[in-house]
Amino acid sequence: MKTQKKKDTIWKLHVRARLDSNPVNGTNGKGGGILFDTYTAALLTCNPTAWSLLELLSSGATLQELSLALTNEYEVSKKKADQDIQNLLKQLEYMGLIDSAKQEK
Repeated sequence: MKTQKKKDTIWKLHVRARLDSNPVNGTNGKGGGILFDTYTAALLTCNPTAWSLLELLSSGATLQELSLALTNEYEVSKKKADQDIQNLLKQLEYMGLIDSAKQEK
C-alpha cells in the first residue's frame, strides 16, 4: 500500500497496533505514550506530537483532520504539520501498522 495524499482517504491504525499511555509520566497520554505491535512485539515510545496523531488514527482520520489537529494544538504551520503527518504515515506504512480506505460520500 502506497501512502496516498488524497484528502478523502481515511487513515486508521491496523488492528495489531495498540496504544498505551505512558505510565511513567502520569499525564494520560498528553506527554506521549507507547505504540505496541502485537505481531512483532515491537514497542515504540512516542513523543506528544506523534501521540496526538496516533490517538486520532486509532479511530480513523483524514489528512485534513490530522493537519487541523496539529495546527490547533501546536504552534506549527500547515506545511510543517502536513510534512510531519506524511512522515509518520510512511513510518507506520513501512511497519504495516496503518490502513487506508476511501471515504464514502
